[in-house]
Amino acid sequence: MSFKKANKEELTFKNALTEIINDPAVQKNAELVKVLQSAVEKANKNQSIQSIASNLSVQLKSNFAEKELPASVIDLQLKLERYTAIGANGIVTGVFDW
Repeated sequence: MSFKKANKEELTFKNALTEIINDPAVQKNAELVKVLQSAVEKANKNQSIQSIASNLSVQLKSNFAEKELPASVIDLQLKLERYTAIGANGIVTGVFDW
């Protein structure tokens, strides 16, 4: 992956997470905000977006029941699942298509 493409992917990922964190429905759940902010912090430290997405997906599934998650987070979770599955299979489709 080229440097420019990696930067675009990182920026897209961070922007999407920031938008979700600012969702009023998400703000009501302090633990959820903490998990999402941790993912943004890892991205700011230039950790692999693939790794962050995979870990975030696992955290969301294991720590929160689907019925307690806002729609924006459920949508994120589906995108994370798709993204991590694509990466695990070695198929590269480009940056997040949010």
